[in-house]
Amino acid sequence: MATILILAAFVGAVENDAFDAFFRDFSAKRDAIQTLEARFEQENKTPEETRVTEGSVVYVNPRRIVFRYEKPEVGATYVIDGYRAYEYIPEIEQVEVHDIGDNPQAEIFFLGFEDNADALRQAYNLELFDPQGTAESAPGATKGLAIRPKPQEEQPVPFKEVRLYLREKDYLPVRIHVINDEDSEARIDISEFRINEPLDPSRAQVEVAVGTKIIENDRLVETVEIEGRRLPGPMGVKPE
Repeated sequence: MATILILAAFVGAVENDAFDAFFRDFSAKRDAIQTLEARFEQENKTPEETRVTEGSVVYVNPRRIVFRYEKPEVGATYVIDGYRAYEYIPEIEQVEVHDIGDNPQAEIFFLGFEDNADALRQAYNLELFDPQGTAESAPGATKGLAIRPKPQEEQPVPFKEVRLYLREKDYLPVRIHVINDEDSEARIDISEFRINEPLDPSRAQVEVAVGTKIIENDRLVETVEIEGRRLPGPMGVKPE
């Protein structure tokens, strides 16, 4: 799941009124977005290697994101549905399902796709920045938002910083830069946006093969026995 988690207090110069104005504008630009499909390229860097992957992302309002990886491996799929996360790896015939909790930190999974300013403020320090004034080039970005976890007692921070590079038209992210720690980071570049176009409902789900084990919160609950089984359920249907 760390691949997509991906799917992340001001610092000095940014005044509250400027920040509030930004999120009012952000909300206005996002109100009309109900579905989104796009392409992504992800580069993960560690001291051992640099790994590049590609795939597609689907977002459906409210609160579902699907990442499908296509290169170099085909088939790995990650879904965030409300407050549940699904990780499907066909090679090992397994789906892992985890409850991620109805808490402010869960909002990190919807970074860049939803207007969740109030919840983000509870768990993170936020800072606006000018992406055109940084050394890192993100074509098309005109606004930037940096997110840093607030210290939590007895809880490790999930990452050091997430930087969103947003395009002007609708404040959708053209890049998400995740700094995990001093030695590990990921850049996700997003392009070819298709917004509010007709969407096959199955694009917001993952079809799992017969024989796949479904493990929820570290407990085996089912082995898939029928073809065409899709997870999660249809939009708007809560899991049992």
